[in-house]
Amino acid sequence: MTAVDPFSAPGVRWTWTPDVWRWTPDRDSPADQVGWPRQVVHWKVDTSQRRPYEQYDFWCQTTYFDFDTHRASETQRRGFAAAMTSLVGPRGLFYASACDGLAGTSRPRTGGPGDITLGLMLEGERRYESASGSGMTGPGGFFAYDGGRRSAVALTRHHCLSLTIRRPEIEAVLGPTIPAVDILARALDGSGLRPFLVTQLTLLQQHSERLSNAERAAGLDNTLDLALLALRTAIGTTVVPASLRKRGLFTAAGHHIERHYHKPALDADEIARAIGCSRMTLYRVFAEHDLTIGDAIRQVRLQRAAEMLAQRPVTMTVEQVARCCGLISLRTFYRQFRQAFDMTPDEMRSTQPKRM
Repeated sequence: MTAVDPFSAPGVRWTWTPDVWRWTPDRDSPADQVGWPRQVVHWKVDTSQRRPYEQYDFWCQTTYFDFDTHRASETQRRGFAAAMTSLVGPRGLFYASACDGLAGTSRPRTGGPGDITLGLMLEGERRYESASGSGMTGPGGFFAYDGGRRSAVALTRHHCLSLTIRRPEIEAVLGPTIPAVDILARALDGSGLRPFLVTQLTLLQQHSERLSNAERAAGLDNTLDLALLALRTAIGTTVVPASLRKRGLFTAAGHHIERHYHKPALDADEIARAIGCSRMTLYRVFAEHDLTIGDAIRQVRLQRAAEMLAQRPVTMTVEQVARCCGLISLRTFYRQFRQAFDMTPDEMRSTQPKRM
């Protein structure tokens, strides 16, 4: 069942009750003053629902917990276009935002070191200056922000996907001394897991509003695990927890299968090489989910074949569909398809509207 946003105020909608999270977006107090939610929740912000002269201040006061923006310029007072959708949980948060240009400085928390944000720029530019240096991130690059260190940030009109990770989660992987933000960003950009992390962030952006609460929680946890594993493999100085490594590898392997299921030769060796682990490690990771590598590949191929049978023109034969999904033996395809869907490919196609 798809989750809904039952609570709203002008420009903001949210899903939770006070027993889940005491903070709500229509309150003035920053979220970090009342802790974080007991479970993953969803909320959205859109300045188009506010009066133009309110939009900038509304956005800044509602969405930034550890960042002080500059006073509104004359242009910003005449209107400020920004929108965000976010998942927030006990371990961290994800948000996809599109926003007019703005600038400001970090606001380190009084109660201790701040959390770490890792972001992927899709459009626009982000510049920063801090005691450790300065830099710019453009489209396609990762950036990092440390809420516990002083810095100045300026963004043009931009669109980005970001993860804020609780500092204890980062310290458990990298140790108590967190590297400078430029090192964190370079680690993600250079990681072999980068394409899988980009895919995971993109999927959260595309589907988070349609997911159930349980699915949102799983999606956020998988993304956090993958980001932490990418950092650990690049710059970590502590022994990565086995549970984190296994969860991250399972997510990365799933993405590789989704991207390469059409290749008949796709197997455990290729997947293990792609995600940077041994074949035996990969077998153990999937065994913990009661799956073999072959099971996982077959499930994806059959699901994609079912989708193609429903969507492609009848001029595309069943054999062509099977080959497009990496399945060479037509007899094997028919047998596996019937086992999975309790009908043959032809029977499934006959239940769909004809496409010419």
